[in-house]
Amino acid sequence: MADKEVLSEGFTQIPNKLIKYKDLDCIEKMILINFMSYGENIYPSISRICEELNISRPTCVKKIKALKDNGYLKVTKNKSLNGDYDNNSYEVVKNINHLVKEFNYGSKNNLPQVVKEINSNNTNKTILNNNIYSPLENELYYDEVNKNLEKDLIKRINSKYPKDIIKEEFEKLKYKGFSELDLLKELDKNLKSKSKVKKDKYSEDSKEYKLSILLRDLILRRDENSRCKNADMQKWSKEIDLLHRKDNRSYENIEKIIRWCQQDTFWKANILSTHKLREKFDSLYQKAFCENKSYNRNNFKNDSSERSNDTDGECWYFKDSL
Repeated sequence: MADKEVLSEGFTQIPNKLIKYKDLDCIEKMILINFMSYGENIYPSISRICEELNISRPTCVKKIKALKDNGYLKVTKNKSLNGDYDNNSYEVVKNINHLVKEFNYGSKNNLPQVVKEINSNNTNKTILNNNIYSPLENELYYDEVNKNLEKDLIKRINSKYPKDIIKEEFEKLKYKGFSELDLLKELDKNLKSKSKVKKDKYSEDSKEYKLSILLRDLILRRDENSRCKNADMQKWSKEIDLLHRKDNRSYENIEKIIRWCQQDTFWKANILSTHKLREKFDSLYQKAFCENKSYNRNNFKNDSSERSNDTDGECWYFKDSL
Protein backbone atom coordinates (compact mmCIF):
# COMPACT_ATOMS: atom_id res chain seq x y z
CA MET A 1 0.00 0.00 0.00
CA ALA A 2 1.18 3.48 -0.82
CA ASP A 3 1.83 5.84 2.07
CA LYS A 4 -0.66 8.66 1.55
CA GLU A 5 1.37 10.99 3.76
CA VAL A 6 4.22 10.92 1.25
CA LEU A 7 2.34 13.36 -0.99
CA SER A 8 0.55 15.34 1.70
CA GLU A 9 3.15 16.50 4.23
CA GLY A 10 5.68 19.27 3.72
CA PHE A 11 6.31 20.98 0.39
CA THR A 12 9.31 22.46 -1.38
CA GLN A 13 9.26 25.02 -4.16
CA ILE A 14 10.79 23.55 -7.31
CA PRO A 15 11.37 25.58 -10.50
CA ASN A 16 9.24 24.05 -13.26
CA LYS A 17 12.09 24.13 -15.71
CA LEU A 18 14.34 22.14 -13.37
CA ILE A 19 11.94 19.21 -13.59
CA LYS A 20 12.10 19.18 -17.40
CA TYR A 21 15.67 20.40 -17.86
CA LYS A 22 17.50 17.97 -20.17
CA ASP A 23 21.07 18.99 -19.30
CA LEU A 24 20.72 17.45 -15.83
CA ASP A 25 20.07 13.77 -15.24
CA CYS A 26 17.50 12.46 -12.76
CA ILE A 27 20.00 11.99 -9.92
CA GLU A 28 21.40 15.51 -10.30
CA LYS A 29 17.87 16.94 -10.25
CA MET A 30 16.97 14.95 -7.14
CA ILE A 31 20.12 16.12 -5.35
CA LEU A 32 19.21 19.75 -6.09
CA ILE A 33 15.61 19.20 -4.98
CA ASN A 34 16.85 17.46 -1.84
CA PHE A 35 19.03 20.45 -0.99
CA MET A 36 16.16 22.86 -1.71
CA SER A 37 14.07 21.00 0.83
CA TYR A 38 16.58 21.92 3.57
CA GLY A 39 16.68 25.66 2.89
CA GLU A 40 19.55 28.04 2.29
CA ASN A 41 22.10 26.83 4.84
CA ILE A 42 22.43 23.17 4.05
CA TYR A 43 24.59 20.82 6.15
CA PRO A 44 23.52 17.25 5.35
CA SER A 45 26.24 14.63 5.36
CA ILE A 46 27.00 12.57 2.26
CA SER A 47 25.70 9.52 4.12
CA ARG A 48 22.38 11.21 4.77
CA ILE A 49 22.00 12.33 1.15
CA CYS A 50 22.73 8.79 -0.05
CA GLU A 51 20.20 7.35 2.39
CA GLU A 52 17.46 9.82 1.48
CA LEU A 53 17.93 9.42 -2.28
CA ASN A 54 18.85 5.72 -2.21
CA ILE A 55 22.06 6.21 -4.19
CA SER A 56 25.62 4.99 -3.68
CA ARG A 57 28.28 7.19 -2.11
CA PRO A 58 30.53 7.31 -5.23
CA THR A 59 27.55 8.33 -7.37
CA CYS A 60 26.56 11.01 -4.87
CA VAL A 61 30.07 12.48 -4.69
CA LYS A 62 30.42 12.42 -8.48
CA LYS A 63 27.07 14.14 -9.07
CA ILE A 64 27.67 16.83 -6.44
CA LYS A 65 31.03 17.59 -8.06
CA ALA A 66 29.36 17.87 -11.49
CA LEU A 67 26.71 20.23 -10.11
CA LYS A 68 29.41 22.33 -8.49
CA ASP A 69 31.60 22.45 -11.62
CA ASN A 70 28.63 23.48 -13.78
CA GLY A 71 27.57 26.29 -11.47
CA TYR A 72 24.38 24.82 -10.02
CA LEU A 73 25.78 24.33 -6.53
CA LYS A 74 28.23 26.10 -4.24
CA VAL A 75 30.10 23.85 -1.81
CA THR A 76 31.89 25.18 1.28
CA LYS A 77 34.21 23.04 3.39
CA ASN A 78 33.54 23.67 7.09
CA LYS A 79 35.74 23.08 10.12
CA SER A 80 34.63 22.43 13.67
CA LEU A 81 35.98 24.37 16.66
CA ASN A 82 38.77 21.84 17.16
CA GLY A 83 39.94 22.28 13.56
CA ASP A 84 38.63 19.01 12.16
CA TYR A 85 36.69 19.01 8.89
CA ASP A 86 32.95 19.00 9.44
CA ASN A 87 30.07 18.41 7.03
CA ASN A 88 30.21 20.56 3.90
CA SER A 89 27.61 23.29 3.51
CA TYR A 90 25.78 23.59 0.19
CA GLU A 91 24.09 26.51 -1.52
CA VAL A 92 21.81 25.95 -4.49
CA VAL A 93 22.34 28.66 -7.11
CA LYS A 94 18.66 29.29 -7.71
CA ASN A 95 19.02 32.23 -10.03
CA ILE A 96 20.49 30.42 -13.02
CA ASN A 97 18.50 31.76 -15.94
CA HIS A 98 17.54 28.45 -17.44
CA LEU A 99 16.00 27.39 -14.13
CA VAL A 100 14.20 30.48 -12.87
CA LYS A 101 12.34 31.74 -15.92
CA GLU A 102 9.45 29.47 -15.03
CA PHE A 103 9.79 29.70 -11.24
CA ASN A 104 6.85 28.25 -9.30
CA TYR A 105 6.23 30.23 -6.13
CA GLY A 106 4.39 27.34 -4.51
CA SER A 107 1.71 27.22 -1.86
CA LYS A 108 0.93 29.99 0.65
CA ASN A 109 0.74 27.28 3.28
CA ASN A 110 4.41 26.42 2.78
CA LEU A 111 5.81 27.74 6.06
CA PRO A 112 9.44 27.67 7.27
CA GLN A 113 10.43 24.31 8.67
CA VAL A 114 13.11 23.26 11.13
CA VAL A 115 15.44 20.44 10.17
CA LYS A 116 17.77 18.70 12.61
CA GLU A 117 20.94 17.13 11.27
CA ILE A 118 23.26 14.91 13.30
CA ASN A 119 26.83 15.48 12.11
CA SER A 120 29.92 13.33 12.46
CA ASN A 121 30.53 14.66 16.00
CA ASN A 122 27.02 13.54 17.07
CA THR A 123 25.91 17.11 17.78
CA ASN A 124 22.62 18.50 16.55
CA LYS A 125 22.50 21.40 14.12
CA THR A 126 19.24 23.30 13.79
CA ILE A 127 18.62 24.71 10.32
CA LEU A 128 15.84 27.12 9.43
CA ASN A 129 14.25 26.11 6.16
CA ASN A 130 12.80 29.26 4.64
CA ASN A 131 12.10 29.02 0.94
CA ILE A 132 9.53 31.84 0.92
CA TYR A 133 10.51 34.90 -1.12
CA SER A 134 8.37 37.56 -2.72
CA PRO A 135 8.62 37.85 -6.53
CA LEU A 136 10.46 41.17 -6.13
CA GLU A 137 12.98 39.68 -3.71
CA ASN A 138 13.55 36.80 -6.13
CA GLU A 139 14.07 39.15 -9.06
CA LEU A 140 16.56 41.38 -7.23
CA TYR A 141 18.43 38.38 -5.86
CA TYR A 142 18.59 36.70 -9.25
CA ASP A 143 19.83 39.85 -10.99
CA GLU A 144 22.67 40.25 -8.51
CA VAL A 145 23.80 36.64 -8.70
CA ASN A 146 23.45 36.62 -12.50
CA LYS A 147 25.93 39.49 -12.68
CA ASN A 148 28.39 37.53 -10.55
CA LEU A 149 27.92 34.42 -12.71
CA GLU A 150 28.53 36.47 -15.86
CA LYS A 151 31.76 37.89 -14.43
CA ASP A 152 32.95 34.43 -13.40
CA LEU A 153 32.13 32.96 -16.82
CA ILE A 154 33.86 35.76 -18.71
CA LYS A 155 36.95 35.34 -16.54
CA ARG A 156 36.97 31.57 -17.03
CA ILE A 157 36.45 31.77 -20.80
CA ASN A 158 39.21 34.36 -21.27
CA SER A 159 41.64 32.31 -19.19
CA LYS A 160 40.98 28.98 -20.94
CA TYR A 161 40.62 29.72 -24.66
CA PRO A 162 42.53 31.70 -27.33
CA LYS A 163 41.02 35.09 -28.17
CA ASP A 164 40.61 34.32 -31.88
CA ILE A 165 38.61 31.15 -31.11
CA ILE A 166 36.43 33.03 -28.59
CA LYS A 167 35.71 35.73 -31.16
CA GLU A 168 34.88 33.17 -33.84
CA GLU A 169 32.38 31.31 -31.64
CA PHE A 170 30.92 34.55 -30.26
CA GLU A 171 30.10 35.76 -33.78
CA LYS A 172 28.06 32.60 -34.35
CA LEU A 173 25.92 33.19 -31.26
CA LYS A 174 25.50 36.93 -30.81
CA TYR A 175 22.41 37.27 -33.02
CA LYS A 176 20.56 34.21 -31.72
CA GLY A 177 18.56 36.08 -29.08
CA PHE A 178 20.26 34.72 -25.96
CA SER A 179 20.32 36.70 -22.73
CA GLU A 180 23.82 37.73 -21.65
CA LEU A 181 24.18 34.86 -19.20
CA ASP A 182 22.71 32.25 -21.54
CA LEU A 183 24.96 33.49 -24.35
CA LEU A 184 28.02 33.08 -22.12
CA LYS A 185 26.92 29.59 -21.10
CA GLU A 186 26.36 28.58 -24.72
CA LEU A 187 29.70 30.11 -25.70
CA ASP A 188 31.47 28.19 -22.93
CA LYS A 189 29.73 24.98 -23.99
CA ASN A 190 30.72 25.43 -27.65
CA LEU A 191 34.31 26.26 -26.75
CA LYS A 192 34.54 23.14 -24.59
CA SER A 193 33.27 20.99 -27.46
CA LYS A 194 35.65 22.61 -29.90
CA SER A 195 38.64 22.14 -27.61
CA LYS A 196 37.87 18.41 -27.40
CA VAL A 197 38.20 18.01 -31.16
CA LYS A 198 41.72 16.79 -31.66
CA LYS A 199 43.50 18.71 -34.37
CA ASP A 200 46.67 17.45 -36.01
CA LYS A 201 49.55 19.74 -35.15
CA TYR A 202 51.81 18.35 -37.85
CA SER A 203 50.47 18.34 -41.39
CA GLU A 204 51.37 15.61 -43.86
CA ASP A 205 53.53 18.16 -45.69
CA SER A 206 55.62 19.02 -42.64
CA LYS A 207 59.20 17.82 -42.39
CA GLU A 208 58.48 16.25 -39.02
CA TYR A 209 55.66 14.16 -40.43
CA LYS A 210 57.56 13.13 -43.55
CA LEU A 211 60.61 12.03 -41.58
CA SER A 212 58.35 10.00 -39.30
CA ILE A 213 56.83 8.32 -42.36
CA LEU A 214 60.32 7.65 -43.70
CA LEU A 215 61.38 5.78 -40.56
CA ARG A 216 58.11 3.87 -40.42
CA ASP A 217 58.32 2.81 -44.07
CA LEU A 218 61.92 1.64 -43.76
CA ILE A 219 60.94 -0.51 -40.78
CA LEU A 220 57.92 -1.94 -42.61
CA ARG A 221 60.09 -2.96 -45.56
CA ARG A 222 61.83 -5.42 -43.26
CA ASP A 223 58.78 -6.40 -41.27
CA GLU A 224 55.39 -5.64 -42.76
CA ASN A 225 53.67 -6.79 -39.55
CA SER A 226 55.61 -4.43 -37.30
CA ARG A 227 53.52 -2.60 -34.71
CA CYS A 228 54.75 0.69 -36.11
CA LYS A 229 52.23 0.19 -38.93
CA ASN A 230 49.57 1.58 -36.59
CA ALA A 231 51.76 4.08 -34.77
CA ASP A 232 50.50 7.60 -34.10
CA MET A 233 52.39 9.74 -36.60
CA GLN A 234 51.54 12.88 -34.64
CA LYS A 235 53.42 11.52 -31.63
CA TRP A 236 56.27 10.41 -33.85
CA SER A 237 56.35 13.86 -35.48
CA LYS A 238 56.56 15.51 -32.08
CA GLU A 239 59.75 13.56 -31.32
CA ILE A 240 61.26 14.72 -34.63
CA ASP A 241 60.21 18.28 -33.79
CA LEU A 242 61.95 18.09 -30.40
CA LEU A 243 65.01 16.50 -31.97
CA HIS A 244 65.28 19.41 -34.38
CA ARG A 245 64.10 22.32 -32.24
CA LYS A 246 65.30 21.39 -28.76
CA ASP A 247 68.30 19.19 -29.57
CA ASN A 248 69.46 21.43 -32.44
CA ARG A 249 69.69 18.64 -35.01
CA SER A 250 69.16 19.61 -38.63
CA TYR A 251 66.43 17.92 -40.65
CA GLU A 252 69.06 16.81 -43.14
CA ASN A 253 71.13 15.03 -40.48
CA ILE A 254 68.01 13.50 -38.98
CA GLU A 255 67.16 12.02 -42.36
CA LYS A 256 70.69 10.72 -42.83
CA ILE A 257 70.73 9.07 -39.41
CA ILE A 258 67.33 7.50 -40.06
CA ARG A 259 68.62 5.96 -43.28
CA TRP A 260 71.94 4.92 -41.73
CA CYS A 261 70.47 3.26 -38.63
CA GLN A 262 68.00 1.30 -40.75
CA GLN A 263 70.92 -0.11 -42.76
CA ASP A 264 73.12 -0.88 -39.75
CA THR A 265 72.98 -4.52 -38.62
CA PHE A 266 72.72 -3.66 -34.93
CA TRP A 267 70.75 -0.42 -34.86
CA LYS A 268 68.00 -1.35 -37.30
CA ALA A 269 66.65 -3.81 -34.72
CA ASN A 270 66.78 -1.21 -31.95
CA ILE A 271 65.53 2.00 -33.55
CA LEU A 272 61.86 1.22 -34.10
CA SER A 273 60.32 4.58 -33.25
CA THR A 274 61.18 8.27 -33.37
CA HIS A 275 61.21 8.27 -29.57
CA LYS A 276 64.04 5.73 -29.57
CA LEU A 277 65.69 7.62 -32.44
CA ARG A 278 65.82 10.80 -30.37
CA GLU A 279 66.95 8.94 -27.25
CA LYS A 280 69.90 7.33 -29.06
CA PHE A 281 70.61 10.09 -31.58
CA ASP A 282 73.92 11.21 -30.05
CA SER A 283 75.26 7.65 -30.10
CA LEU A 284 73.97 7.08 -33.62
CA TYR A 285 75.60 10.29 -34.83
CA GLN A 286 78.95 9.30 -33.31
CA LYS A 287 78.77 5.84 -34.85
CA ALA A 288 77.77 7.07 -38.28
CA PHE A 289 79.87 10.20 -38.68
CA CYS A 290 82.79 9.99 -36.25
CA GLU A 291 83.83 6.44 -35.46
CA ASN A 292 83.36 5.14 -38.99
CA LYS A 293 86.19 6.95 -40.78
CA SER A 294 85.33 5.39 -44.13
CA TYR A 295 81.81 6.68 -43.88
CA ASN A 296 81.04 9.67 -46.10
CA ARG A 297 78.16 11.87 -44.99
CA ASN A 298 76.89 12.10 -48.53
CA ASN A 299 77.53 8.46 -49.31
CA PHE A 300 74.06 7.06 -48.65
CA LYS A 301 72.88 4.03 -50.47
CA ASN A 302 71.30 5.54 -53.55
CA ASP A 303 68.48 3.04 -53.56
CA SER A 304 65.65 4.22 -55.78
CA SER A 305 63.24 2.35 -53.52
CA GLU A 306 64.22 4.72 -50.70
CA ARG A 307 64.11 7.85 -52.83
CA SER A 308 61.44 9.49 -54.85
CA ASN A 309 60.88 8.52 -58.47
CA ASP A 310 61.83 12.03 -59.58
CA THR A 311 64.35 12.10 -62.41
CA ASP A 312 66.73 14.29 -60.43
CA GLY A 313 66.98 11.63 -57.73
CA GLU A 314 66.58 14.22 -54.96
CA CYS A 315 65.06 13.02 -51.71
CA TRP A 316 61.40 14.06 -51.63
CA TYR A 317 61.68 15.11 -48.01
CA PHE A 318 63.70 18.18 -48.88
CA LYS A 319 62.18 19.60 -52.00
CA ASP A 320 62.19 23.38 -52.38
CA SER A 321 58.55 23.45 -51.29
CA LEU A 322 59.52 22.32 -47.79
